[in-house]
Amino acid sequence: MSDANKSPGGQVDVQPEPVSAPQALPQDGALLLAALEALPDGFVLFDADDRIALYNERYRELYRDSADLMAIGTSYEHGLREGVRRGQYPEALGREEAWIAERLRQHRDPQGPIEQRTAGGRWVRILERRTPTGETVGLRVDITGIKEREEALQRSEERLRAIMDATPDCIFCVDGTGRAVDVNQAVETVLGYRRDDIIGRRPVDIVIPERFRPGLEVGLRRYVEAGEVPDGKARHEMRAVRADGSEFFCEVTIAAARSSGRHMIVACLRDVTTRKQREYELRQAKEAAEIADRAKSDFIARMSHEIRTPMNAVIGLSSLLVHTPLDAVQKQHVDMIEKSATHLLALINDILDFSRLDAGRSDLEVRPLDVQDLVQGAVAVTRSLPGAAGLGITSKLAPDVPTRLEGDARRLNQILLNLLGNAVKFTDGGAVTLSCRLVERRAGSVRLRFAVEDTGIGISPEMRSRLFLPFEQGAEAAARQAGGTGLGLAICRQLVESMGGIIGVDSTPGAGSTFWFELDFDVAATDVAATALPGIRVHRQLAVLVAEDVPSHQILVRALLEKMGHRVEIVVDGSAALTAAKTGRFDLVMMNVRMPLMDGLAASRAIRGLEGPTAAVPIIALTAFGQPEDKARALAAGADDCLAKPIRPLELAAVIERMSGRTMPVLPAVEEDMDRVALEELRQSVGEEAFARLLVRFRQDADESLGEVEAAAQACDPARLRKAAHRLAGLFGQFGATGAAEDAAAVELASDDDIARHVTVLLTSGRRALAAMERP
Repeated sequence: MSDANKSPGGQVDVQPEPVSAPQALPQDGALLLAALEALPDGFVLFDADDRIALYNERYRELYRDSADLMAIGTSYEHGLREGVRRGQYPEALGREEAWIAERLRQHRDPQGPIEQRTAGGRWVRILERRTPTGETVGLRVDITGIKEREEALQRSEERLRAIMDATPDCIFCVDGTGRAVDVNQAVETVLGYRRDDIIGRRPVDIVIPERFRPGLEVGLRRYVEAGEVPDGKARHEMRAVRADGSEFFCEVTIAAARSSGRHMIVACLRDVTTRKQREYELRQAKEAAEIADRAKSDFIARMSHEIRTPMNAVIGLSSLLVHTPLDAVQKQHVDMIEKSATHLLALINDILDFSRLDAGRSDLEVRPLDVQDLVQGAVAVTRSLPGAAGLGITSKLAPDVPTRLEGDARRLNQILLNLLGNAVKFTDGGAVTLSCRLVERRAGSVRLRFAVEDTGIGISPEMRSRLFLPFEQGAEAAARQAGGTGLGLAICRQLVESMGGIIGVDSTPGAGSTFWFELDFDVAATDVAATALPGIRVHRQLAVLVAEDVPSHQILVRALLEKMGHRVEIVVDGSAALTAAKTGRFDLVMMNVRMPLMDGLAASRAIRGLEGPTAAVPIIALTAFGQPEDKARALAAGADDCLAKPIRPLELAAVIERMSGRTMPVLPAVEEDMDRVALEELRQSVGEEAFARLLVRFRQDADESLGEVEAAAQACDPARLRKAAHRLAGLFGQFGATGAAEDAAAVELASDDDIARHVTVLLTSGRRALAAMERP
């Protein structure tokens, strides 16, 4: 085309060309035309002069913008230029002449298919061939649907590629031979390898250290040869190698796939170096915390030991001193010493208990329990607390509450006593009520709500939010006056939560408070009362070997044991205890755990290693460490039981009774077993003759009641025991045997779990009181 055909503005100026007369069609032309019109594609035939000689209607439909130019005799170039001028070919825009020249070249020397996009958005595939005589045969195929699917596929692949490249984990697509067919961008950023370094090669030989390769190879073979599909959720920790040769921790997941019928593996490799470092740091922090916790527990235990050691002498000796002849002032001073020491011991126990609970060692013991006994026992103990005398302390047990349940009676009692003691502490006048009601009943279990309601000073809203935290005590002034560690409520919270319950408080300042907690219990299948009480047997004097290195403790233990009527021999270390035990002269050994030369644990183990009956002698460990693990160590060394210092006379009597299988012997009567002044007042009130008759009847009734106590103990009948004890409390109280009366009241109020210990004490003090009555 010459420049003369261009307009001054550079636009293509297409002049119509003269049309020659069409040539005659062959005789079967009609049949040919019908066949061409039936084609789904556009058909066109250009003659040797490159003019249209034949076409079908489909050809015109594909080029709607220049369909009017499609006539027999129109040249190919003319139609092409006019189509460009009309904007039929978007790809020619701005480069019209170059595009026309390229298209003419392709048309006159066709080498293969050409894809062309029209202004209407359709895609046309052009297929042209030259005939030997110079004509050009052309097909125009509408491939719009194919192109749309290709574009959609391309967009999908681009999205997939973008997702793969955005993934921070390294992704390897591997064929059945283990060679990579694709990888993502993370292979470069994480591992430092280029994509071309991996594609076509085996990633396992490049990225994985040799020691981890066999397992991966076996898995690939199983998938390809046996069809065993890898678990795509399984994570395998191993090490990988970066391009610089450095190794790092990684996590690999492997999933199976198929592509064009071929086995494919998709492996995802994640760098877990940071996570491993955090895990290491957490382990270090955990170990450091555990070391600190052990150090704290050890510190508390050691401090407990150091405090309990002198406390043992203070409490024990003051309890002995109070039963010696003293004037009123001296008695008052000794009583203050004992009360102060007992208060200090309670503080130590609170701290130790809180330490154990804070460390997660709640030591729950689920056994049959009687709710009614626990509630009544807790109320009875509370009535004896300082400040309780002026209060109405009562209990209310809902009638639908099952009394026999499964739970930790000791811990439940601890919670109740803590809450009741707290209520008494902050209530100057009025009432304290312990109630228990049924919240929910389920198959085999119940949920109970315990509440301690008082009419005390109440608690402000801001203080309630901190009340169950350690060392919080409510109103500051009242707390200072009441004393205590401020750990009681924190211990209650931890105990309740360790048993799966909830605890809270409702309070109005000046109008009192209600502390409550809810716990789930299994309903007991057995009769608690029938199984809780051990039998009591005939008593005798015991020969006791005591291994103790502290002089004050030697004096205390000897005094306590001899007052109970036992014969005592004392040695100062474990080695001497072992030598003495070999003689076989002793019914019982009391062994201090910490002693010089050979400690009590080593001595206990050595005694258990002896031959003959001596190896089975009962051993009671004595320790100033009050924690459960200390008792566990003593029992593991061969001890039968363990007593924590300071030693209480009643506890000592109970543990000796358990170990020896005998009741305590009748102790020599002492003056303090009887209130002689009260007895003399009774004599003067009723006269000598009547008093003599009363005394005979008293001895008879008391002796019969003590016999009833022994029989009830043998029969394991708590109800019968309490009835007999109630009668004894009145008898002894009336005739001035105040100590025995108090012991009888303790039996009446004791829980089933604790009643045996109180029975032992009552039998001892009761017999002693009767012996004292024989004296003038």
